[in-house]
Amino acid sequence: MKTKIPYFIIINMYFLVTKKTITMKKIYLLLAAIILAFSTCNTPTKKPQATTVVQFFTFFINNPLVLNGKVKSVKYRTYLPINNNGTIEKGDLMTNEERDSVGFAYDFIAYFNEEGIIEKSELLDGDEVLSYWETEIEGQVFTLAKQVKNDTINLVAKYKYDENSHMVAIDIYRGGIDTLLNHFEVTTNEEGFVTEYNSLSKENDVLARYTFNVDENNRYVEQKNYNINDSLVFHRKRMHNDKGFHVGSKILVSSKYAGDKYKIEYTAFDEKGNWTGLHFYKNGELKTVEELVIEYYDN
Repeated sequence: MKTKIPYFIIINMYFLVTKKTITMKKIYLLLAAIILAFSTCNTPTKKPQATTVVQFFTFFINNPLVLNGKVKSVKYRTYLPINNNGTIEKGDLMTNEERDSVGFAYDFIAYFNEEGIIEKSELLDGDEVLSYWETEIEGQVFTLAKQVKNDTINLVAKYKYDENSHMVAIDIYRGGIDTLLNHFEVTTNEEGFVTEYNSLSKENDVLARYTFNVDENNRYVEQKNYNINDSLVFHRKRMHNDKGFHVGSKILVSSKYAGDKYKIEYTAFDEKGNWTGLHFYKNGELKTVEELVIEYYDN
């Protein structure tokens, strides 16, 4: 690209050459101004940092975790908290039964290709793999996923997309029988983040609706679930700090958890700015110490 010299430099050059006396100081100032102008005009545009979205087939299905960098794998772990003379430390890994008492958390490890598309997600109990989802990828999207448990395919999910590669439908079948169990119509925002799932019957009647309020930064700030009668049966609001991290939520409507409040305190971050440790509180009580172990392609 041809670089134009700013007008103020041309004026300075004219002024200097028409003076009877040109000082060395003015020459140095002129050269410095020219160098600055050229270096400013030729500064390359900084490329946006790559990100990886952790969502489908993981604990973050209803609250996507956006990580900086090209993630190869991410392992999510929950531990019992230990208070060691006022210092909170992680104790033993929580069992499935202990995690159920929290209400929603489970451990997993997810694997991604270099384009950020999930390839596999394993449900963990300690170091044991209880089951896993494995995807088939076409271009920039996964089009099919199989859930495998005890070497048997339990479920098969097929995904449809529009011309922008945004998800529009999900069909879930019973493994080995090809019997349709659920059909979902999917609505997304302009960047492909899901804003609504509609569960439909074979007659296309709405059986349930799940809606998500996504803000301008693609953070999930509110979730509402409706039953077959279109009655609100679940309502959660999420809070974020000024850096965009999810720091808590409260449940306004639920048959079991209404009134519950959750708080997150982050305790560790890696060099890319992704959180790697946190403390999770339920109704003011510390419930878990959580850990995120991230492996990158670009390390």
